[in-house]
Amino acid sequence: WIYGIAGSGKSSIAGSFVDYLSSGTRKSPPAFFCSRTLGNDFHNPDKVIPSLVCRLAKIFKPFGKEIAGLLKEDADLGHITSQDSFKALLLEPLKKIELAPDFKAPSIPFILIVDALDECGDTTQQKEIIKQLAQLNGLKFGSWIKVFLTSRPTEEIIECFASLQSKILHINLNHVL
Repeated sequence: WIYGIAGSGKSSIAGSFVDYLSSGTRKSPPAFFCSRTLGNDFHNPDKVIPSLVCRLAKIFKPFGKEIAGLLKEDADLGHITSQDSFKALLLEPLKKIELAPDFKAPSIPFILIVDALDECGDTTQQKEIIKQLAQLNGLKFGSWIKVFLTSRPTEEIIECFASLQSKILHINLNHVL
């Protein structure tokens, strides 16, 4: 988790990280850039998980096949709340993929990027997204799926990260600058 005051470079770092990851043999990583100024979709918390799922499905074929199968069975899955979409579209499909007898974890981890989380929804929704994504660390696929998150250090977000039992690297840009 990279955090700092407004203008400290969090979004620049996130954008540069996406560019760096895209420059290799992989396609662009799953990323969601929150913003209150770009329009409703960019600060709607219900768009974060589905957006990450869609992008991960494009670059990770087993996951893409699993998601396509789920949507074929129930087309309404694309229109559920963020709380339900995390479990139905991200967590459970990843668990199912890992249980497949022929599964081999990718040698290079997939990185899910969420920039400016503090600009997405209200504090309750922000904390929900943090807790959801932190669940990925505690599972078997924690070694091949990582989360890169940036935000301002609001009291609620700091408390949420402090309450998690997951391994989280905190980078405070206020101390770097």
